[in-house]
Amino acid sequence: METEQRVKEAIYRYLAGDKSYEDLLKTLPEIQGDLSRVRLAMEYISRGGDPERISDLLSWRDFEEFVSKAMELNGMDVARGIRAPPPRGFEIDVLGVDTISRIALMVDCKHWGRVRGISSVSVSMIERAKRALSRCDLIARILESFREARELYLAIVTLRETSIRSYGNVFIVPIYRFRDFLQNIKLYSEELGIEPLPNPCFLRYSLDSYLSK
Repeated sequence: METEQRVKEAIYRYLAGDKSYEDLLKTLPEIQGDLSRVRLAMEYISRGGDPERISDLLSWRDFEEFVSKAMELNGMDVARGIRAPPPRGFEIDVLGVDTISRIALMVDCKHWGRVRGISSVSVSMIERAKRALSRCDLIARILESFREARELYLAIVTLRETSIRSYGNVFIVPIYRFRDFLQNIKLYSEELGIEPLPNPCFLRYSLDSYLSK
């Protein structure tokens, strides 16, 4: 128990800026030298640490970077921080496209210690996604492979486990399950009854491809 507490405190202090704990953390077999901030936060929580305490040391950029890398490692084309001004303005934290399965995934990164307002955040995300799809040509100029995605799934990624796995047509995914989620989106979709949004740019892409033959 004393060792667990010492490791948790070392992680916390390292994330707070005390680099004197770096050598100690690198020796942990669970971490395997990976000192990325979100990875360390996940280890802290897995050892019984308070998510709310550690979340104060993480920024939304830390989350976006972790999520983006996970999506890239899963073979997706990825873009971050997509913005469009009014009218029909929208913003997307992270967008990924799997050109093999023709699935796109829009992710909101929430590093809350406690999950609050999931329903309102999910509804807002659905509305933003619909506005984004109404301007899919703009998205495709930033992430060209978006035209090849037949459908768009939505997910909110959180720091801690929640009792809510979905709201509406939005997945709620704790960060430590994110890699498994990426590899099994269709299974999660079937299990939770989530329907993706159709991508209007895919229809145009398919028609253009047909006409060019």
